Amino acid sequence: MTGLKTDRGVSYPHAMLVGMVVDAPESTFVGRAAELKTLRGALTRVRDHGPETLLLGGEAGGGKTRLIREFTHGLDAKALCGECLEIGSDGLPYAPFVAMLRDLVREMGVEAVYALLPGGPGELARLLPEFGAPSMPSDESRARLYEQILTLFEHVAADRPLVLIVEDAHWAERSTRDLILFLTRNLTTGHVLLILTFRSDELHRTHPLRTLLSGLARGRSTTRVDLPALTRAEVAEQAASLRGRELVPTFVDDLYERSAGNPLFVEALVECDDGSCDLPESLRDLMLRQITRLPEATQDALRTVAASPGAVSHTLVARVSGLDDALLTDSLRPAVAANVLIPTDDGYAFRHALIREAVHSEALPGEHPRLHKRFAEEIEADPALVPPARLPAELAYHWHAAREHAKALVAAWRAADRARDRLAYAEQLEMLERVLDLWDQVPDAEELIGADEVRPLELAATAARNTADSMRAKSLATAALRRLDPEADRGRIAMLLELRAKAHAYQWSDQSIVDLRQAAELLDDSVPLTTRSVVLSSLAQYLSLQTNNDEAVAYAEEAMELARQAGEPAPEAQALITFSSLTTGPEDLAEARAHLERARALALGACRYDIVVRASVNESHLLEGAGEYATSVEVARAGLAQATKFGLARSQGTFLTVNLAESLLSAGRWDEAAEVVDAALDLIPPPDHRFLLMNCKGQLSLARGDLGAAKEAAQISHAIRGDRFFRAQERLPQLLLKIGIALAEGDPRPALDEVLRALADPRAQSSSRYSWPLVCLTARAIRALTAPEPAAAGPADPDGAFAKLAALADRLAVRGRAQRAYELTWHAESLQIQGSVQPALDGWDTARAAWSELSNPYEFAQATTGGVAAALRIGDREAAERRLREAVPVADDLRAAPLRAELDELAHRGRLTLAETPSTAPAKTDLGLTPRERDVLSLVAAGRTNRQIADELYISAKTASVHVSNILGKLGAASRGEAAATAHRLHLFD
Repeated sequence: MTGLKTDRGVSYPHAMLVGMVVDAPESTFVGRAAELKTLRGALTRVRDHGPETLLLGGEAGGGKTRLIREFTHGLDAKALCGECLEIGSDGLPYAPFVAMLRDLVREMGVEAVYALLPGGPGELARLLPEFGAPSMPSDESRARLYEQILTLFEHVAADRPLVLIVEDAHWAERSTRDLILFLTRNLTTGHVLLILTFRSDELHRTHPLRTLLSGLARGRSTTRVDLPALTRAEVAEQAASLRGRELVPTFVDDLYERSAGNPLFVEALVECDDGSCDLPESLRDLMLRQITRLPEATQDALRTVAASPGAVSHTLVARVSGLDDALLTDSLRPAVAANVLIPTDDGYAFRHALIREAVHSEALPGEHPRLHKRFAEEIEADPALVPPARLPAELAYHWHAAREHAKALVAAWRAADRARDRLAYAEQLEMLERVLDLWDQVPDAEELIGADEVRPLELAATAARNTADSMRAKSLATAALRRLDPEADRGRIAMLLELRAKAHAYQWSDQSIVDLRQAAELLDDSVPLTTRSVVLSSLAQYLSLQTNNDEAVAYAEEAMELARQAGEPAPEAQALITFSSLTTGPEDLAEARAHLERARALALGACRYDIVVRASVNESHLLEGAGEYATSVEVARAGLAQATKFGLARSQGTFLTVNLAESLLSAGRWDEAAEVVDAALDLIPPPDHRFLLMNCKGQLSLARGDLGAAKEAAQISHAIRGDRFFRAQERLPQLLLKIGIALAEGDPRPALDEVLRALADPRAQSSSRYSWPLVCLTARAIRALTAPEPAAAGPADPDGAFAKLAALADRLAVRGRAQRAYELTWHAESLQIQGSVQPALDGWDTARAAWSELSNPYEFAQATTGGVAAALRIGDREAAERRLREAVPVADDLRAAPLRAELDELAHRGRLTLAETPSTAPAKTDLGLTPRERDVLSLVAAGRTNRQIADELYISAKTASVHVSNILGKLGAASRGEAAATAHRLHLFD
């Protein structure tokens, strides 16, 4: 097997092009047959079943890279490889993925890669300049970048397996680790095998890679392979290959004992001239042994090469060493011949990082700083000596190692700026903190970077917030605020307070309002218009989540006007959305939707796609609250299509899925709701979105009688959020699930106090959209306790719960038809609790009519069931039976098992007859297909693949496949084509 040629000296570190090789001596591949079989087996599964992750660990020198080379040699798949470098912590983010993308562009061309990305490359321009200049970053830019990389890899792997290899992951910086985690969790389609190699012996207890590996190991379709030491027989085989002859047993015994079966150490020991060299004192000595046999001039040149953290160009080494081209070539030729160095297209890289580390550590005291200073000076004099992407990071690395504080400060400042451009906020924060650490050691720091000391603190606070480190963001913002003049720096203070307010909000703290009010007090005419608009818009939005609506409206209006004056459409759109939510509601749908359409147009013009999706979130939320379920579904689906197009499906798109699921549940389309929730959860959404999705999942599980699944969903949502809430729209649905579970278990009393306290909160009182459903379910729980045969022993109305609930309900507003229907339901419940039987029956009939008008089958059936119970209480069996026969088919079609059980119990008690009646809910259609199966069949008939069906219906590819299989079975079709032909022949979709 020959060595693998790379282009590590060309533009990006270790951008491996599989198949390009140079001749280099190497031993026979031994001892890894089982591991090689495991890798090939993983690729076979990927080809047949979809994405997998493989974790390849082993000690330094254990043969990980050699195993990868054997695996990729002659591979019937596309392989892209990139390595992590020690320089990663100095601000070289995404290095392995940049290498992979670079290779992909080289092979396919910019236009071909561009065509694989819906809506264009967008944020990929931050990593590859071939895609043009990136847009201004927004809060959602990093999510879009990850989504676009994911989409690109999925498209490349659509027809042919794709192997992504990240080497030396133990050196991966935070951004690379985050992207790896994102890919492993979200690669659900395509034939992608992601391989991570790492040194297992370097993963100390606090090593950051340990957390990542632990999470990946628990994930789906993940295999871990740890390379064991070679056996004695394998050591003998490797040694014989290196010597070209069989070796005496005593030598092999000694070799096996000394090397401990490490292939690299075996190689180093075998190369002793007489085979009897002393046991080295350290692994470093062992690595150096082959170096000391090289000519002195070669050793000197190698020490220069070793000062570079990765591949280095011949020209740069020549300039740093002071040797001319010919002399440098002659000096390094023995190192290449000895397989210490590997030549690249224009330079060199060490064959193994252990060798580089050993050579670099051999430098004399003072030699390290001098070498790094020479590297930094030559790179600054001629930046073309290193690839552009590595330039800021290399300078920061070398000047820091040279102990040149002033130069290191400037280089770190520039590297931080580059990291921000790449949306690598963790690396930006590291570089900014280095700037702050060096500040007091550089007297003219302010002049050197062109900014005062507060500026690095401001940027660091923002970077910390972008990494979701709210505690660090708050401390950095507070440190910056202490250094500013309240009179001279009003605008900067206001923006820092706004930033700190958002950090408080991540911890669900009311301190956000305090900071924003303080910021607003600073906004005089000396503060820029945009700053004033942003602060007031944020204050309006946060106040809208509380109870200060009149005040919030005034701030939103002022924010909009200031944004218009400044000519900033994005802040205007943000403020307009907040203004609309404050001034319009279910009774003002036309006006509200006009506001949101205007905001959407402003955001599109500013390329602020996160605001575009926010407008769809608010619009679908408004329509659901108004009882316009079908329209809400349409708006949410259109918004999801935009979120997918803009690369926001896994961030804001999963939040929008919550609205879609709520409207599908209300419309009685429960199977669709379950599918979209599961598909969104498969995308591994942010914790806050996962919290809301789990509440939806729990509500559906509860309504269908799966108490175990409902309790599991409640436990997961509580683990995410606990009891920390800033908004009623998060707290109240969680309590709705909690008391629903308690009611299903037979004793809702323990949950009553908590629910009543929550409903008394001013935030709940101002959020009637979420309070009314909780009021109605709480009344149902109290009714269960006051029934003639209560569900649990104890007082009929513990602690006067009904009186407290009635007082709270009296204070709730009623906005729109849906809230009016809930109010009518509450009225019927309260009459039944109080024993007003005939009025209760009339009340249930009125509520039932309201829900029927809204086309909400479940609430209709619930109100009808209440009427059955009320009719039985007054002895009107005929009225009860009539209502029973209306409710049963709805419960059956929804598969609402607890509701059906309640109806059966009422029928048993009242000796009522369940006659067959036409269903009032969605029924099975032609050929036994459900409405959802008809949707899928229409797409099959249109020639869509399972992946395309999943994307169009916002379900997982697995769910789409199940639907297709069911359709083929019901139609008796042997293939998709036959099913499509049947659909066309029967004119199912004319």
